[in-house]
Amino acid sequence: SLLRDKTDDAVYIDEYLNYIINYYGKSAFGGISAYSVGGDSTVWSKEFYLASDGFTVEDYMNKTIELAETVKKADSNALVIGGGFNSIDSAVSFAENAGWSKYKNDYNWFVDYYLYEMNKASSQNGKRLVDIIDIKYFPEEETEYGLSVISETSDEANRIRIQSVRALWDGSYIKEGENKEFFPLLPTFQASINEYYPGTKLALTEYNFGGGNNITGGIAQVEALGCFAEEGVFLACLSPDKDDDTIYQYSAINLFTDYDGNGGEFGDVSVRADNDNTELCSSFAAIDNEGVLNVVLANKSDSLTETVNIDISSEYRYDSAEAYGFSIGNPEIEKGESYSVSGDFLSVVLEPYSVVLISFEPVHTFGGGSEETSVVTSVVTEKTPVEITTSPDEQVPE
Repeated sequence: SLLRDKTDDAVYIDEYLNYIINYYGKSAFGGISAYSVGGDSTVWSKEFYLASDGFTVEDYMNKTIELAETVKKADSNALVIGGGFNSIDSAVSFAENAGWSKYKNDYNWFVDYYLYEMNKASSQNGKRLVDIIDIKYFPEEETEYGLSVISETSDEANRIRIQSVRALWDGSYIKEGENKEFFPLLPTFQASINEYYPGTKLALTEYNFGGGNNITGGIAQVEALGCFAEEGVFLACLSPDKDDDTIYQYSAINLFTDYDGNGGEFGDVSVRADNDNTELCSSFAAIDNEGVLNVVLANKSDSLTETVNIDISSEYRYDSAEAYGFSIGNPEIEKGESYSVSGDFLSVVLEPYSVVLISFEPVHTFGGGSEETSVVTSVVTEKTPVEITTSPDEQVPE
């Protein structure tokens, strides 16, 4: 019924979905395209009184499966987002007091069990019940004074923020903390998907590395978007505080979606981009179906000027490139140098704390393809000398 009974103290999900679909239409015809089901397990037991008494891991899975079935019955083409993990802790250990202990010896973390049960339920239903699994991720790193890097912009917090994004994708990043074995996070998630529920997409429905009004926040956002592309993240939603200034984060997003102000995008297909120094420099690359190759570079040092050597291997040939980027004190994307490319090789100089997108135009648009294209970047650094002044009475040896 489209007439809601306001006196029965209940909201029935099938009626709720029916109302939404009747109002907006089905997903295939412009209606709601995705529904999030389940939510974080730790929130269920703490905030929902109907689930707080005797709440168990079985209750959580049964309710989530039932809800996913209801969504698919109402709109078979709609995507279902499951998991809803609020933190690494909930993804690892569910709610310890809800019976997880009897399963945890058989699975590396709760994500594995969740995917296994959803896969089994999908087989029993004859259709996929969960299309996307999601987690909300905010860095846990803190300054030496115990302050979160999300809300701080001190020199120490800025340096930590830039490196903290590597926890998502870089196996060489040393992640401290109780659950450090589950990092880098995105490849770990993908490994679980491949083993227990192949074909499930991955989402970060909320994330934020902070520093939206600081160059380091822009660099962190660039690195996040680059690793989302490389790791095949389906959906990611930046979630800054409502009072945050996001000017640098906004430019970082535009660098991937509208770098030239005319709809210039990062690319359709991520291509391999090997980099010899992920601590000092980030590099990501993508190509479109016309052969345009875009390489995004970020200098993560606050004091070193970096010369980045870009070596392209591709069936396409490139002889020119344009630069676009932003830097410390210049949050808006600006057009930079134009380059002549020789032998598919180019050297680019990056000032400290700066980001640049190099757009390579192919000589021709036939032949080649994304599968034949890769990029190797190497970094040479040079510290800007500090001028030392002395008084006339001081004798300084040469």
